[in-house]
Amino acid sequence: MTVEDLQTRYLLLKNCFRAKIHYWLRTIKLELVQEQFIKAFDNMKREILQSITRSQVPHRPPNLTDILWEQAKLPIQQGGLGLDDLTRVKYAATVAATIASIPTLAHYFPDIRARLETPITQEETSSIVI
Repeated sequence: MTVEDLQTRYLLLKNCFRAKIHYWLRTIKLELVQEQFIKAFDNMKREILQSITRSQVPHRPPNLTDILWEQAKLPIQQGGLGLDDLTRVKYAATVAATIASIPTLAHYFPDIRARLETPITQEETSSIVI
């Protein structure tokens, strides 16, 4: 299926395609999300954006330059298209999912709230593996 209308194609890219990976990053353990998967998803996003810009300007090079792609990943407030850099989003998604699950965890494990509110000690920070 090909979407001919460029604005519709962009809206589908931004509001559907991009949201799907955010959902996956929030619900799948970070260790299971391999860097290859994120890069492949980013490449698909880039190809879709290239198909939109290629249609608009006939004498433009067929590919987005790396600089233009980095700009497209900036937030709209900073002059980008808000397409996100998934290598940065993956950690934020994990933290957001953990924080969102605290009320449910506290319901089933009442003592977990106190443990989560206790600051991490120096010994604990040295054992954290990212």
